[in-house]
Amino acid sequence: MRLHIKYLLGCLALLFLLPACKGESDVEEATLDLSAQSVTFTKDGGEQTLTVSTNKDSWSAFTTERSWLTVEQQGNTLKVKATANDRGMDRAASVVVNAGGMQRVVDVKQSAADVILDADATSLVFPAAGETKKLAISSNGGNVTAELASAVDWLTIDKVTPTAIVLTAKESKEKVKRSVKVNLTVGTVIKEIEVTQEGIMYYVLPYLKFPASLPEVIRYEKNRGNELIKLPDGLFNTTLYRFATQSKIMSFVQYEFRNESTPGFSSAVSICYDVDLVKDNADFDNFLKENGFGDKTVGKDGKTVTYRDDVKQLQVEVALQSGGAMITTTYAPKQDKAYTTFKTLPMTHQTELMSDRDLKINKGKKKEDIRKQEETWGSKRDESVTQENYDRFSTGSSAFEEEIYRGYFYVRPSKDDKIEENDPYIDFMHGTQAVYSNIGLAFWEDALGRFALTKEVQALFKEAGFPFLRAIGNKGYQAFYNKDKMQVYVMRVAYDKGKPIIEMQSFYEKVEGGNSIATLSSYERSVRAQKAYEASLRRIERRILDTPRFR
Repeated sequence: MRLHIKYLLGCLALLFLLPACKGESDVEEATLDLSAQSVTFTKDGGEQTLTVSTNKDSWSAFTTERSWLTVEQQGNTLKVKATANDRGMDRAASVVVNAGGMQRVVDVKQSAADVILDADATSLVFPAAGETKKLAISSNGGNVTAELASAVDWLTIDKVTPTAIVLTAKESKEKVKRSVKVNLTVGTVIKEIEVTQEGIMYYVLPYLKFPASLPEVIRYEKNRGNELIKLPDGLFNTTLYRFATQSKIMSFVQYEFRNESTPGFSSAVSICYDVDLVKDNADFDNFLKENGFGDKTVGKDGKTVTYRDDVKQLQVEVALQSGGAMITTTYAPKQDKAYTTFKTLPMTHQTELMSDRDLKINKGKKKEDIRKQEETWGSKRDESVTQENYDRFSTGSSAFEEEIYRGYFYVRPSKDDKIEENDPYIDFMHGTQAVYSNIGLAFWEDALGRFALTKEVQALFKEAGFPFLRAIGNKGYQAFYNKDKMQVYVMRVAYDKGKPIIEMQSFYEKVEGGNSIATLSSYERSVRAQKAYEASLRRIERRILDTPRFR
């Protein structure tokens, strides 16, 4: 009986154990579904969200490119974030999602940025002797390829790296320069580099961009193989920068900058000792024409030839001298139309009466003489002017050529100028002034509101023996100078009661120094001449006297 009871209890125990002994095939399999199998980003990057569906309590995700692609889990969503693509190539990565041993892969693609291909210069100039040069390049689009646009035997591409291209030009035996383009390519982007090699006899012009800063000029000259050999020392030379060229006929080019921060050079000069290489020379004319200077004007004396480029607003003046030719490049804005200027040299009725204490020029006309003369002319003295060294007269009907005022400056005692009370030149008239309401007699205004001398007034003064000297000071004065008479004219646009006028002055002053074949042949002489010239300009600036009303 006991045995039967034990048997029954054992059977019951087996029945309870059977449900716990299922096979492995009965375990629930993991499920994993994503709302998208691929994701695409623009070049700007951004964020996209995927929905993750799984029967598991937890899941994980990671990216194969952590440098630009990240993921963030939030509940049953997966945020995929891409940074902006600054490379000029598409890029791709994957996001891998795991849940209970189940895995899903999301393909991620991002568009390329715009391809950028830069070079340190768009042109290279090789000397006639030949040379190897390295040009720095950069690109966000991968490897850069380089090839000659046309087959030549004098230039080779030696090496191209992601950061530079190396070129070698063989020695040239050609008389004139030669050129070829080098094409740099990344994808569909092509950048042209103009490569020029000078001939064994070549002309030199300065950097034909205006305004160009001093660093730009230095970089340009260095790129074309010229060496900076002289620069301001802060003592004797304060404005001149001379570059040695490899030309056999123009051995240097010299720039004048008023200071290091000036936006453009005042002038650039070089010399050619053989006049025949520039005077009535077709090669020289063609060289200038190739560089944009197609407008040629020969002065009446035949000693000055001017070439203009109205696009660049530059002019090249060739001064023919006994020792060669001086070639000077200056800024010359294009005039908008023709202007009627003075019929004759202005203020001659006044300058005939003018003396000068320093130069011992004595015309014998003092303040009372001037006042009597103006009374004879029918003008009226402005009694509101109380300066002892200055008179102003309203011309009325006594104007000689449209002037509305005439002014006179007198010598007076001065401690600064060391003029004593008993000086024999006290009250002598030593400077004249005239004011004109029609600014078109001498100036024209550009679209930016800047005033420039008309070509008509420049021609008039030049014909009268007063060629243009230069701008003086920072108040807009333009100066003309007659070397033989040692006489200066200065003029500017000023304002009278809010209206623009021409204010003109004339006086005697000896201008020393300046450029010539003799001074430019030696840099030391050139510096001394420049210092003397600058001292003369400062004296002129001091002689220009401020007068009431006109500012």
